[in-house]
Amino acid sequence: MSGPQLAGIHAECAHEFGMRRTDLVDRLSRRWSEILEKLREQPLITQAAQLTEEEFATVMTRFKETRRSDLTEIHDLLEKAMSDSKGLGIGGFEWAESVDRNLRMLLRELNLRDETATR
Repeated sequence: MSGPQLAGIHAECAHEFGMRRTDLVDRLSRRWSEILEKLREQPLITQAAQLTEEEFATVMTRFKETRRSDLTEIHDLLEKAMSDSKGLGIGGFEWAESVDRNLRMLLRELNLRDETATR
């Protein structure tokens, strides 16, 4: 075989390797996302993670802290929106319906699951 033929074979092998690696990374990423989604629903996951590897425990602790921070921010925004809406002349029920409708639209737009729709 000549140099150009070997170079072609090398390029083809490198491409195939890259494609397989990309597929593996994609599958592993999806699997970890599924696992983390399930773990997120467990109230004692941070404590349980402390009994495992340090790196996993750190990830789960950060995950919980971020989630708590996000929920606190959402709570604060909803409180502010509720107090700001008093001057609109609508009642609490109408306000709640409007917030719910807008939240569902936002979840769809961001391709996030609307957990209340499945209950």
